[in-house]
Amino acid sequence: MILQSAKSLMPALLVLAVILLAACGRWTDRAAEDQNGQDEISLEDFDPEDAELLAAFRRTGCFGHCPIFRVRFYRGGVATFNGEAFVEPLGMNLGKFDESQLESLIKQAFDIGFFDMADNYPIDRDYYIPDMSNTITTLVFNSIEKTVDHNNTGPAELEEIEQKLQELVDKIDWKPDEKRGVTR
Repeated sequence: MILQSAKSLMPALLVLAVILLAACGRWTDRAAEDQNGQDEISLEDFDPEDAELLAAFRRTGCFGHCPIFRVRFYRGGVATFNGEAFVEPLGMNLGKFDESQLESLIKQAFDIGFFDMADNYPIDRDYYIPDMSNTITTLVFNSIEKTVDHNNTGPAELEEIEQKLQELVDKIDWKPDEKRGVTR
């Protein structure tokens, strides 16, 4: 009798197994889309409080007309730009960027030793120039976060990373962030 009941359940179990496998396949297809950047975060849905930081890039003021801004790059391909002075656009802005390009830059930075660099340049603070703008770069690689504050002298590799980050910032089509407005 038990064998008879098990035989009658077989078709139902087979149907259930097929449904579960099909659902699992749809989930993995969706995960693949997310990994390929096809399902990126929209600007309207973006909330920096819920986003994973990949990199930050900041230029501070000087005694002249140096651009002052802060940029934060998040997983999902959304960046925030806070233009403070001598830069366009001013205020809080959002934009989309090529996440794979940034991830490639972070990997390159890891390979050339960014995560082993000193925290401040110049290392000898006697050579620090207070009249000069600082560039502050933060990169995250495999949950390791490193920030380097660069005033005037530093490794050529650091300047190359800063230049590539600036090029990425310049490519972004910035849109005013209506939710957060102007912050200075």
